[in-house]
Parts: sequence; C-alpha cells; structure tokens
Amino acid sequence: MKNKIAWVFCLTFMGCANLQNKKASEAIQPANTPIMLSCEMVNHLCYLKGAYNTVSNLWLVLDTGSSQSVLNSSKKDLLGLKPVNAGRAGGPGNDDSSNYLEFNSIDVFAENKLLLKNQNIISLPFDYVSKQNGHPTDGTLGANIFLNYSVAIDYVQNTVTLDKPGAWKSIKKEESIPITLNDSVPVVNASILLPGGKKLEGKFLIDSGQSGVELVIFEAFLKTHRELSQYQNSKVKEVLVVGGKSKFQYGEIPNLKIGSFVISKLMTIFPIGAAGVYSEPGLAGAIGADVLSRFHVVFDYASNRMILSPGIDSR
Repeated sequence: MKNKIAWVFCLTFMGCANLQNKKASEAIQPANTPIMLSCEMVNHLCYLKGAYNTVSNLWLVLDTGSSQSVLNSSKKDLLGLKPVNAGRAGGPGNDDSSNYLEFNSIDVFAENKLLLKNQNIISLPFDYVSKQNGHPTDGTLGANIFLNYSVAIDYVQNTVTLDKPGAWKSIKKEESIPITLNDSVPVVNASILLPGGKKLEGKFLIDSGQSGVELVIFEAFLKTHRELSQYQNSKVKEVLVVGGKSKFQYGEIPNLKIGSFVISKLMTIFPIGAAGVYSEPGLAGAIGADVLSRFHVVFDYASNRMILSPGIDSR
C-alpha cells in the first residue's frame, strides 16, 4: 500500500440551489469544439493551466467531484470582485474550513482558450492540496465544465478533449456506463465482489479529484454490510480534506465491478464520522482517479453516461 494519501476533493453543495452552472447555450460557442488540451498528470490528477478572468497561470484540477469550479481562497482578491454569496461546502471534514465565497461574471480559460463565459465559481481554502500532492494547486475545473462539454481524459497521452455535449462517437472496445447526477456530481451503480460469489451493490460517486486511494467506503454502507469490516485495518489515521481533518481506516477491497470491468485489490479507506456528501444515505462510496486512470474515460453528462475503454490494467 502507498504511504502517502493525497485525498483531495469531493465538493458537493447540498442544499445550495442558488449556486449556478450555466447551460451550454449560454456559456460556449459550439463552433469552438472540439478543444484539445494538454494536462499534467500528478498522482493521477489531471492539472490544466488555466485562468479565471485575468487571474492567469492557474493550475486547475479537472474534478468531477467538484459541483462548482473553485479558486483557492488565497487568490480570490486577485479577481477584483465582491462576492455575491457565502456558504459551506459539503466536504467530508467537520470544521469551518469548508466555508466558501461565491463570485459571478467569471470567464474560464484553459491554455488561453475561452471555455466558458459568465460563470459562477467559489473560493475555498485548500493550500493543503499543494503540500499533499507536491504540485501547485490553485483551484478546480468542476461541474461547470462537465455540464457544458463532453470531456474525454486520456491518462496515457496526458490529454483532455472537450466536445459538444452528446457528441462523442462510439469506438471499439468501449463501454457506456449509465450515470445519474447528485448535485452535478456523477454517480454510477457498481458492485463489490467478495470471495464465495457474494455481490454488494451500491451507488458510488465518481471523483476524478480523489487521489491516493482507489475506493472510499462510506460508513452507512459499511454498517449495512458488516462483512466489509474484515478488510479494515484497525489503525486510525487522519487526512486533510475539504472541511478540515477526517479520520479513516485503511483497507483493501478484493474486487470492484463497474459495468463489465472488474478491478482487483483496491486500496480503500473507510472514513470515520465524515460529514457532507460522505454521510449521505443511499451512497455506498466514491471511486477515484486511481481507478479512472486505468481507462480512457469520457464524461458525457448530456447523455447520462460515462464511457470507459480499456487502458492500463483495466481488467
């Protein structure tokens, strides 16, 4: 198992209906697609060089687990704007470090290409991410991007392709996985396969901003399926997440099945007393970038699907 965890983001904003994600017709010019971008992969996190308005040279993580695009609060004053709203992000931690400020009238760029106009973003403190991940981290490109484009991530070629929603054309050996959206964060049905043929089915968040562990099992699911406790290490550790510190236990789940793909020996954490979406009834856990990086992945929210094609160690 890895000794270092960079358990980065899961930003869902429960009950914040006033946060706005602009629709494609308002936000982009379809003639500009497809847009090809290079990314820097660090611990399977996809970093893009971008800008919010004139605040440039930002390293932004492409993050399906972020229901709103984010700017590190240490840079918010550079926007030169007054916040239009304030609130609390629904991250796993339990202190006030998830308090956010919301800004509007934001144009979003990557590699000097205009991606979105007139967006709302939020500021959150997460300098800890840079320290944990060993890479400057100035924010995230969250649901604003995924709601307005189909997004293809190639973890081998280190590229991202943005196209019109629903525009992805099928290729051989790929599989379309149905998704639903929970506050603009994708959720899939997946199964944990145990020795002896037992199958535990559940709904899992897909979080491309979660790094350092392949799988998170939420407490409610663990309480329902006590047989999973045999895969927990008894030692309790802490990690910094959105919302502060979160306690967890390590483990290794034998197999996870997504569609027809089976991933074996998944490094797993079991949070203890987590808040936010990690405590939401009905969710089994979260699948992170360490799993996604085994595939070529397309997120196509407009068609309610995630498309996987075999990559490195995909089966």
